Amino acid sequence: MKQVQGFAFSYSVKSPDCVLYIIGNGTKIVVDTIEKVADLYFLKASADVTKDWAVGDYKYQLLDDKGIVEEGEFIVLRNFALSDDETEVKSRNELILEAIEAQLAGRATSAQSSMSVGDKSISYMTIDELLKLRDYFKEKVDKEKGKYSAGNAARIKYVWKVR
Repeated sequence: MKQVQGFAFSYSVKSPDCVLYIIGNGTKIVVDTIEKVADLYFLKASADVTKDWAVGDYKYQLLDDKGIVEEGEFIVLRNFALSDDETEVKSRNELILEAIEAQLAGRATSAQSSMSVGDKSISYMTIDELLKLRDYFKEKVDKEKGKYSAGNAARIKYVWKVR
């Protein structure tokens, strides 16, 4: 499920007792406003509410009075119309890659060195761990940007050989 900041959210549900819980990035969003249209029920959140939702990847659970009805991934996308000139548009993978490279070069800021990958802060990682993570996140960033990498050989359409 995806939602763009600053746009009205509407999701069709089967019962007027449904509540949507969205959790991730240290945030919990609860959507519990139900609107009935004809014989259908919709969970609703206004554009004024969704503009304050933090951009990122979340998990969601849709519950009714009997338990979990549905669960999955929920993505909140940035609305550039709501952004100012100072808004960071780099992906999380790009930010982590920059932090790892800065740590390896010995010029990481306090914000970069305090970033965590998994359960470990970048500042406490060994050089070997940082090098492995750099390769991993470099590949992820390349895939995001559609660039060629060793693990993305399917992007090459033709291979020319000299005889």
